[in-house]
Amino acid sequence: MHLHFSDQGTRADFREVLKHTPGSHVYTCGPEAYMQAVLDAAEANGFPEDTRHMEYFTVPEQPEYENHPFILKLAKSGRKILVPAEKTATEALAESGIHVDVKCSDGICGVCKCGLVSGEAEHRDFVLSNKQRKGSIILCQSRAQEPDGVLEIDL
Repeated sequence: MHLHFSDQGTRADFREVLKHTPGSHVYTCGPEAYMQAVLDAAEANGFPEDTRHMEYFTVPEQPEYENHPFILKLAKSGRKILVPAEKTATEALAESGIHVDVKCSDGICGVCKCGLVSGEAEHRDFVLSNKQRKGSIILCQSRAQEPDGVLEIDL
């Protein structure tokens, strides 16, 4: 363990501190600029994308999204659930009697992560890596890319 205190002149040089070895991961949380510096250094030092992790304390600025209705198809039963433009997938599932664990409802914690079987999702989370987004979705924020699109999820 190495301790660095910027007010004592021992600020960490992430490119020196973060050394990749097979099986190692990097986890960071804090202000966005700090996290980005950690992740940039980890990438430069050979950490694959799926081994670089960050967690926000507050929701970062988001683009102006346009919500539209879409359909969730439950892979295990084939049941289809309409998600209206004004609701989230977790809300529509709950109203249909399907419980999904939710903690933050902002797309920053990952508690409502679910397998994405098929469909094109508009990922609005701050948790999943690009690789993870191919097979997972954060249900509290993400939606189908197209109006009336169908997302088949592993429920």
